[in-house]
Amino acid sequence: MKHLLITLPLAFLVLTSCSSVAIDFDKKYGYRKLVKENTQSEKKYSGFVNLYQVSVTYMNEKVLSLKNQKLATLQQWPSHKVEEASQNLELSLAKSTKFMVLLYTPVVKNNDLTKGDDSIWRTYLEVNGQRFPGTISKTKYTMSQVATLFPNVNIFMKPYEVSFDIADREALSSGAVKFVLTSNLGTSEFEFKNK
Repeated sequence: MKHLLITLPLAFLVLTSCSSVAIDFDKKYGYRKLVKENTQSEKKYSGFVNLYQVSVTYMNEKVLSLKNQKLATLQQWPSHKVEEASQNLELSLAKSTKFMVLLYTPVVKNNDLTKGDDSIWRTYLEVNGQRFPGTISKTKYTMSQVATLFPNVNIFMKPYEVSFDIADREALSSGAVKFVLTSNLGTSEFEFKNK
């Protein structure tokens, strides 16, 4: 018992005095704040029954650039990898607009965004009255990376990357874009304005 009384305060002191690199990065560059500003969420219910919960992050140039910077810091990327990521980012944004979608459905088989035409879900991006269908893929990140990069995730959500065939700058020039996620369970629409 005496050892426990000494060990607990000591363990607390060690844990609270250790500053993680991720927390330092977030404070220094405002990463969490930026992600939060570019994220919208919704929970859909039928009475008391939860149908789904979705969180959508607009992966604009600022968010993607800072995300890469955070990964480079956390994983200690060599300079050539940082430069390669920066070039890939420019190429990617020149031809597409990207979103990170975190989806939870109580019925596991309904969380199937990557099944293409067999999925119950469809995604669209509305820009200036035009509608672009989304291309959905599983994220390349592990769940621990997703949790580090997107603080709004929970362990029940499945992460997806959604890409639309319209250049990010072209989409932003309209002033606002609307992300639409729709299925027989319901429709969620998220409007992101150019800031």
